[in-house]
Amino acid sequence: MEFVAAHAKTGAQPCLSREVLEKIGIAMDKVDTDAHGRELSNPAAAGQYCGDLGQWIPMASSTFDPGALELAASVPQAYMKRSMRGYIDPELLDEGIAAGLLNYNFSTNTVTAGEGDGRTYLGLNAGINLGAWRLRHQGAQAWGNRTGFETYQNTSTYVQRSIIPWQSQLTLGDTFSNGHIVDGVRVRGVTLATDDRMRPQTQQGYAPQVRGTADSNATVTVSQNGYTIYETTVPPGPFVISDLHATGYGGDLIVSVTEVDGRRNTFVVPYSVAPQLLRADATKYSATLGKVQQKGVDAKGANVFQGTLQHGLTDDLTVYGGGSVSKGYEQGKLGIALNTSFGAFSLDTATSHTEVPDHGRQSGQSLGLGYNKSLPASGTHFALGAYRFSTEGYLNLQDALNVREIASRAGDINSYARQKSRLDMTVSQQLGIGTLSLYGSSVDYWGGQEGRQVSFTASYGSTWNKVNWNLSAPRSRVQDTRQLTQSELSDDVFFGRIGQPGRIDNRYMLTLSMPLGGESRAPTINTSFSRDTGDTRGSQQQVGINGFLGEDTALNYGVSASRATSESTHSGQFNTYAGYRTDATQLRAGYSQSRDSSQLSFGADGGVVVHAAGIAFSQSLGEASALVHVPGAEGARLGGSSGARVN
Repeated sequence: MEFVAAHAKTGAQPCLSREVLEKIGIAMDKVDTDAHGRELSNPAAAGQYCGDLGQWIPMASSTFDPGALELAASVPQAYMKRSMRGYIDPELLDEGIAAGLLNYNFSTNTVTAGEGDGRTYLGLNAGINLGAWRLRHQGAQAWGNRTGFETYQNTSTYVQRSIIPWQSQLTLGDTFSNGHIVDGVRVRGVTLATDDRMRPQTQQGYAPQVRGTADSNATVTVSQNGYTIYETTVPPGPFVISDLHATGYGGDLIVSVTEVDGRRNTFVVPYSVAPQLLRADATKYSATLGKVQQKGVDAKGANVFQGTLQHGLTDDLTVYGGGSVSKGYEQGKLGIALNTSFGAFSLDTATSHTEVPDHGRQSGQSLGLGYNKSLPASGTHFALGAYRFSTEGYLNLQDALNVREIASRAGDINSYARQKSRLDMTVSQQLGIGTLSLYGSSVDYWGGQEGRQVSFTASYGSTWNKVNWNLSAPRSRVQDTRQLTQSELSDDVFFGRIGQPGRIDNRYMLTLSMPLGGESRAPTINTSFSRDTGDTRGSQQQVGINGFLGEDTALNYGVSASRATSESTHSGQFNTYAGYRTDATQLRAGYSQSRDSSQLSFGADGGVVVHAAGIAFSQSLGEASALVHVPGAEGARLGGSSGARVN
């Protein structure tokens, strides 16, 4: 360490270079930024910072002990480099081993009496890992005993790799564009997008920053809904905590700063979550270029580009936007998301222009509003999930493709039902001994006869002794209109059809369940009673028992019986099923019997890994899997309750 004589009275002062300060953890970029707003009496010369660090960094201090040859420094946490909890040096990341992967989901049922067609289904998720590249395929094959094989469904097939410096994924092939900001569609092309999973867990999702000032080596405690979610010790001076885990719907943060002398300062940081909110300075993007692959639409030559961008300007303000461009179609969207003490808001506006063959240009706007607020003290959570209103000329990308397809087939584009407005609402309230929940949705459409689809569910439930009970009242009303499905669009006979006469379905249901014994694996009895007071009046009663058997609860079973009555009919049904989990697969079988028919069913789920040392059969594979090699430990059970064992 170099010492420089400032002047005769003070003697020599220790000098630290910029490189040394950065090496010991001081964020010099923050020091430089702050220095622009301060007048420095002794500016650093040639990158040397001599004397007390308080000259360069607010509330910092340093002292030199010549007897011990030791320099001691105290620097506010806000001016120190912070490595986020869960951070992993990119140099330590591993692409994994070369392997072939297969997940399968098989089910079949056979009608043993009465009329009906047995059906078999095989779903596949397959892949190959080679170095940094991953090939993935998702598909399904179904067939009926009478109808034969259906066309194989290729849901997605693509290759993908990580772009680690950009914290992004590159995808090429048949996949779906990101529908988070603009409407997603199936595309054959290339996508480059941010992958949150490549960030530390403490940087995934949204949580606000906590800022404050400590007078001493203080303890900072952050609690939410009565639970401590973070605690640390900070040196004197300003501090910033920016690596809080995201916690669901949020709930205001209570921050306590406890000083060494026992003084405690407490303040509140608002925390509500809107889907578009990001942390300060965080950025997410996606860009997709390719050819539209929409079922039921002849989109040959319909190339599409979609792009989205989100950026957290501050702790509480995020801006976002996106757009879609395709043959005869342009769409743009801009919005903001805001975290306030009154709740989290999002507001966006979108504009679209569509060239419809033989019908000219259609243009329109769409306005969306979102709201979310949690009140832990009163046990209330309120979410205006979304409200959106679109003018008659506004079309999202899927609607534009459908309308252009109808026009190309000389159909009536005005009869195509497209969304006019939508309101989604969720309310949850702790009330007495239980929780009252309300879920509602209301949608109406442009096109043909105007109509509205309204549905909601109210429920109240709790636990009394060992009895779990729930009372619910769902209501569904479909009136005068419905949006055409993709399968209907593939048949000319459906073009121009708006819908069938509506009906109202009101139902009241009571469900009860309780364990038959005090053991953790005791069977559970379930009963339900429901009454339909809508257009199809009637009632239904059901009773059943289910449970687990075996040391690892590998066997599960269930038996139930039900009875339904209406104004003109009475019917009963008996059902039984059993499932067995091994270390290599999960099997299940069932039998159903009613007055006029009976059915036998069977299913199996599992996974297969092909690797350098052979083949391993396993239970269903998750998105991340590990191959465990334990020589001489055949039959040993791996930790956890999955039942997996070494083969």
